[in-house]
Amino acid sequence: MHTLAILLTLIAVIGMTSEALLRKHLLSRPLILGKNMGFSEKEMLVVKCSIAALACFLLLLSFGNWWNGLAPEKPDIRMWWTALCLTTVANIAIQFANVRATRLGDVSFIAPISAMTPGLVLLSAFMIGEHPGVYGMIGIPLIIVGTYVFVRQGSPLREYFLPLFVWLAFCSTEYLSPAEQAKRRALRWAYASALCGTIGLMGDGLVARHGDMILAVALELSVLAVVYAVFLPRFAKGEGDFAHFGARWKESGVSLLAFGASFAVPFIMLGVAFRLAPIAEIGSLKRLTIFLTVVGARWFLGEKVTLVRMFLAAIIVVGAIFVALDPTQGVVLDNFDAYVQKVVGR
Repeated sequence: MHTLAILLTLIAVIGMTSEALLRKHLLSRPLILGKNMGFSEKEMLVVKCSIAALACFLLLLSFGNWWNGLAPEKPDIRMWWTALCLTTVANIAIQFANVRATRLGDVSFIAPISAMTPGLVLLSAFMIGEHPGVYGMIGIPLIIVGTYVFVRQGSPLREYFLPLFVWLAFCSTEYLSPAEQAKRRALRWAYASALCGTIGLMGDGLVARHGDMILAVALELSVLAVVYAVFLPRFAKGEGDFAHFGARWKESGVSLLAFGASFAVPFIMLGVAFRLAPIAEIGSLKRLTIFLTVVGARWFLGEKVTLVRMFLAAIIVVGAIFVALDPTQGVVLDNFDAYVQKVVGR
């Protein structure tokens, strides 16, 4: 069982890395005769969620009972629906923020920010009177210091002494170059994704505990696709003038399908892995995605990834691994589980 969990997680890591690289690839296609040959944010979100939902429904209909039976669960339909609603709302924000951040900045620059999510979960332990263990006390400073320096690469020395929230959220960008303004906006969206990811991570944990994870993912992704299709504008401000969809599909349709399929992989794999092995171990292995994405951005996307950026990303990953190994995260999830059960009247 433990070996199967590791195997499923490594497959999920490959899927998450592929999705991040394909996301940037499809959002930054070259212009042809002044027309954007990539895909809009709305198209990317609707297509990837639709394809992933379809893949999950097909798995559910074909092997759903066998696949879900690989891991034990504690069935509780009311908790399952509550957790599903929670993680769906969080993921609406998370996926949009990820796409917007990727359009505005290098994927190698925004990927390490996701390491904040497990750190924020661990820090939330203070709210329930718990304190991080030794691993957490090592991991949190590594994430903070690594991120603090990482987001300031290339900035004037004086900005290294500004608090992160001032530098990021309130510092004026009026006199910055367009490229630097886009970089700052990308960071803001990446941090928004990490903050919402804290809620989504706990919601995912409760869904996996209390019911059919594959059915939950299929329903969640279907809702995401509908929400994006109905509420997002066809083209976001600053995306440019797109070529006819047929021409873009002909050039990059296969990549778009692969993008959607790779998005489905981690949902399917981790739904079982989280119930086969300790969450800490699965969470640690997931962090490999950050470093692989940074390396992949250099080799496959041609981004200018310096050795300093790779080194800082590695520090953040190590910090995230320490945080994931801290058992306090499990305590937080248990308390959150108990709180939600109290709210829903269990």
